[in-house]
Amino acid sequence: MVRIRVSTPWALVIALCVGIFIYRGASAHPRTSRRLRLSLLAHNMLKGSHPDSYPLKLTATKVVNEAVEFETEHLMKVLGRIDYHVLLEAVRAVGLPSELLPSELPPRIDPDRDLPLLQKLHRALYEVRVESGELHCPVTGERYPIRNFIPDLLRKTAAFDKPWKQMQEEGDQDYLRTVR
Repeated sequence: MVRIRVSTPWALVIALCVGIFIYRGASAHPRTSRRLRLSLLAHNMLKGSHPDSYPLKLTATKVVNEAVEFETEHLMKVLGRIDYHVLLEAVRAVGLPSELLPSELPPRIDPDRDLPLLQKLHRALYEVRVESGELHCPVTGERYPIRNFIPDLLRKTAAFDKPWKQMQEEGDQDYLRTVR
């Protein structure tokens, strides 16, 4: 058994999350859990480092389809939170047929009457996963690579690439202030 010494409440939360992840185990892919893989739903909510960077443009080089259990109630809740036009762009970017989804959502969706539409939305939002590609910020021009289903959204700057010791020796106060 591994014991972790926790000094702050946030450290306790992080330790519990890591413990739950280890307890549940990872999926067949060694680096990512199934829940952490980039879906079009997650892409719909991502933005870059600039406040006006939403939506990030998706360029997918490898796409995987994974079966996910269909839950009507959850999907109905999510539909109110997504930007449908961004979803349509992402569907085109991953190479799904454009006739998969209508150009506009009906103003009111009835779960019983519109079940085929909900199944198509479920497929697009949850089952399509982007394994590799990149996200492009329309404002700053930054490109964020997607590797092993995970987008790397860290800013790439020259100061960020310098080793910590070198930054301390040079006394770069701006960088040291952002790290602290």
